[in-house]
Amino acid sequence: MLGKLFKFEWKDTYLVGTISSIVVLVLAVIGAVIFQTNLWEMDFESETAAAIMETTISFYFIMYMLSIMAMAIVMRYYFFYRYYKNLFTDHGYLMNTLPVTGSQLLKAKLLVALIWQYITWIVVYFAIFILVFGVLSGVADLSFAEIIDEFKEIPVELYREMGEGAPFLFSMMAIILLSPLTEILIMYAAVGIGQLCKKHKFLISVLILVGLYLARAFLMNLAMIPLNFILFGVDSVWGFNVGGIIALLAVIALIIGLWYANRFFLEKKLNLE
Repeated sequence: MLGKLFKFEWKDTYLVGTISSIVVLVLAVIGAVIFQTNLWEMDFESETAAAIMETTISFYFIMYMLSIMAMAIVMRYYFFYRYYKNLFTDHGYLMNTLPVTGSQLLKAKLLVALIWQYITWIVVYFAIFILVFGVLSGVADLSFAEIIDEFKEIPVELYREMGEGAPFLFSMMAIILLSPLTEILIMYAAVGIGQLCKKHKFLISVLILVGLYLARAFLMNLAMIPLNFILFGVDSVWGFNVGGIIALLAVIALIIGLWYANRFFLEKKLNLE
């Protein structure tokens, strides 16, 4: 049944993500072409034509930046609203009468939302890479091989230091990879708390989400006090490694706590409109 829930959730959400991805990638390719062909350096017969071209290119870059920002924001909070609408409004009467557990509903929605967050990352970074490659190859006249060769010039000493700090680097990479999961679970928890109210559930969920973000920021800053002592009060590399591992364990503990909290709201504290 979990597989069917996943398929339903995917079919119901893929259009938004697909259209957003296509728009961002198309705009990135257009930007790369602009830099490859050096359109702004073309000779125009009149100042008006030149001004139109400059305005068009400026408008393009505004649209490019807005498309990336819009995709990142929409693909995050679209699933926030969808979670609320599907499980805690009139739709919830159908979803919660299916022969599935709250845990299965949560898994299906969480997995699809998480996949789309990673797809968003890939699309955004790939779009940025396409444009940067267009700039380097068009303006700086560098080939792809020459761009790669620039990374080979990194001093060997830096690689050695990175090897000594491998636990810290691994911890930071793991925290970054887990960050979409953490964000989604926090949003779902805000919805779970907000739906306990009798009126204005979604608005209250949004306010709770803001409160949770502020609380997380406060706790992170509070935790940095002893963590900074570990990082800078002892041998630098060892301190960073220990601090990174502690931070990773804290993130994992937060994820586990949020998972069970969301299960609790779905299975024990469901309050449909």
